[in-house]
Amino acid sequence: EPGGVGKGGNIDINGTSLSLTDGAQLLTITRAASATQPAGRGNAGNVNVLVTGAVDIAGEKNGFPSGIRSNVGTGTVGNGGNIFIDSGDFSLSDGAGLTASTSGQGNAGNVTVGVKDTVSLAGGDIFSNVETGGVGNSGGINIRGSFLSLTDGALLSASIFGQGNAGNVIILAKDKVSFSGTNSGVLGAVYSLGIGNGANINIRARSLSLANGAQIATSTLGKGSAGNIQINADDSVFVSNGSVIQAVTFGQGNSGSITIEAGNTISFDGVGSNNLTGAYSAVGPFAIPSPEFTGKRSGGDITIAAERVSLTNGAELEASTYEQGNGGNITIDSGSFSLSDGAKLSASTSGVGNAGNVTVGALDAISLANADIFSTVQAGGVGKGGNIDINAATLSLTDGAQLLTATRGASATQPAGQGNAGNVNVLVTGAVDIAGEKNGFPSGIRSNVGTGTVGNGGNILIDSGSFSLSDGAGLSASTSGVGNAGNVTVGAKNAVDLASNAYIFSNVETGGVGNSGGINIRGSSLSLTDGAQLQSGIRGADTDKVAGRGNGGSVDINVTGAVTISGTKDELASAIFTDVETGARGNGGNINISSGSFFLTDGARLVASTSGQGLDSPKSQAGNITLNTTGKVEVAGADSAIRSTLLTGGVGNGGNITIDSGDFSLSDGAELSASTSGVGNAGNVTVGAKNAVDLANGDIFSTVQAGGVGQGGNIDINAATLSLTDGAQLLTATREASATQPAGQGMRGMSMFW
Repeated sequence: EPGGVGKGGNIDINGTSLSLTDGAQLLTITRAASATQPAGRGNAGNVNVLVTGAVDIAGEKNGFPSGIRSNVGTGTVGNGGNIFIDSGDFSLSDGAGLTASTSGQGNAGNVTVGVKDTVSLAGGDIFSNVETGGVGNSGGINIRGSFLSLTDGALLSASIFGQGNAGNVIILAKDKVSFSGTNSGVLGAVYSLGIGNGANINIRARSLSLANGAQIATSTLGKGSAGNIQINADDSVFVSNGSVIQAVTFGQGNSGSITIEAGNTISFDGVGSNNLTGAYSAVGPFAIPSPEFTGKRSGGDITIAAERVSLTNGAELEASTYEQGNGGNITIDSGSFSLSDGAKLSASTSGVGNAGNVTVGALDAISLANADIFSTVQAGGVGKGGNIDINAATLSLTDGAQLLTATRGASATQPAGQGNAGNVNVLVTGAVDIAGEKNGFPSGIRSNVGTGTVGNGGNILIDSGSFSLSDGAGLSASTSGVGNAGNVTVGAKNAVDLASNAYIFSNVETGGVGNSGGINIRGSSLSLTDGAQLQSGIRGADTDKVAGRGNGGSVDINVTGAVTISGTKDELASAIFTDVETGARGNGGNINISSGSFFLTDGARLVASTSGQGLDSPKSQAGNITLNTTGKVEVAGADSAIRSTLLTGGVGNGGNITIDSGDFSLSDGAELSASTSGVGNAGNVTVGAKNAVDLANGDIFSTVQAGGVGQGGNIDINAATLSLTDGAQLLTATREASATQPAGQGMRGMSMFW
């Protein structure tokens, strides 16, 4: 009592059952000062409840909740007592509670509830806190039983309002742990005036379910780090309908890590909720702006491991930083992993610090459908984007699913981000299948540097058994800011197939300043059909942005079997392009193909061109086209063409076309063409064949076109035999005037056969 000096006694309850209702309490306390006496000094006693049957604690009366409490009052000196309950079942409801706290100088006690069967909290709470004014550690909360149920806002909380470290919250259940309802769950917090480290939360059970707005959370708003969250389930973990698991810092300290492991299934499902569902780690803005709150903080990692891991209906795993500090990593270790219907994994920085990496590993399949994996430097962010690493037996991206690393452009309230985008690495032993789009968003893998940003784009690396890209899906490494675009590398033990307007781009976009990274493809064969394209280039100006500046990367293809480029779709030709567009400055990239055989048919194209100017001089060099095959090269069909061109408006030189083959065939209106319509020379065309060169209604040109000023290139044929039939031509010429252009100016080249 006030004025007392000594130890408080224990309260020991032994019976077959215990019921506390209508505000009934078991209380040990070291009291604060009264009007006439100073605060008490000494330790509060323990409360021990040993009951073979049920313990039921419910309700309140006149504002006094039923419960068991052990408190150290304001201004006192002494430790709080422990609360220990051992029973058959335990129920806490309707505002009742267990509390072990300190508001004085001393530690709060532990709260331990052990039962043979069920622990049920329905609108009841268990607290172990260091309260405002308190100096000491909280004791923590320990729950043991077969089943644990928290509903109607029931809460287990070990938190710091004063000074000291929070005790841990430990839950051990032989069977199921279930949290349901808004704010039902477990909390470990360091509040805004608190000084100390937050509680760790450890849950071990057969299964865990969070539903309808339930939570497991650690946080710091004061001086100290948030605690870690560790969940181990022998069978499954289900998080649904607005429920969250989060570890965040808004104070002077790091956020905690989140680790969830299950023997079979981990599922996050946002169905039926307008709120967030998932797991979150964040470095947020300081809750109380203060000169004392400075320096970098770190976000915690999120680690998920189970045989089957799935996120669906908008569920998220997110590790982010909004202030000074690095974001945490996201790691998935699974047998199979699926992400669908608006779900996402996201690592980002909007402050001064690096975004974390996202790593997804699966022994079997990884499947994304209408879902995304991001690692980004957001608007306002200054730092490096994290990598995305995929390791699996197979990978499927459909319905607009994306893997994306990016440095974002400005938003309405924040400047453009600054820093390099991360890489995307896909290592798959079997098939990679990327297909389709949804609501105008194509499925694909991208690494982008946005408008107004400063930083390099990341590389895209795919190593697979086979690779398929179809129905408008794409790979893209680009820069619209100041920095280089990344490389795109696709390697496959078997076939690489692109179909139906699929694409692989590495471009310096309009407004971008930097070099494009280029495209590298390796496999047993390569097929581009129905409008599929490979493109590396420098884009021209549009209505509100200047043309790009930088050199285009090369397209390098190395396959043991056939390269097949065929057909058109929606007026798009299947093609490989390297180009410098009108107004852009820089050199075009080369196209290099090494294969067993090569087929270009039905309007498909191979084009290296420039209509721009050089970076450091007025001249822009179009790329060369080099084709080496051990077998046949066949170019056939109207509009099928291999071209190296200096276009109208371009200043520089066209590239050379060099073909070395076993046999070469050009037919049915197809052409090989090296020309200039700008100011500069056309390239040479060289065709070598160990056996025959056959032209049947097919032409090889090297020309100065109408409007062009420069020299035409040479045509060199080196083969065992040469056949020209059905109007086929070898032509070097300076063209006459057209309706819109004057006659070409310059010497035509020579044609040679040897």
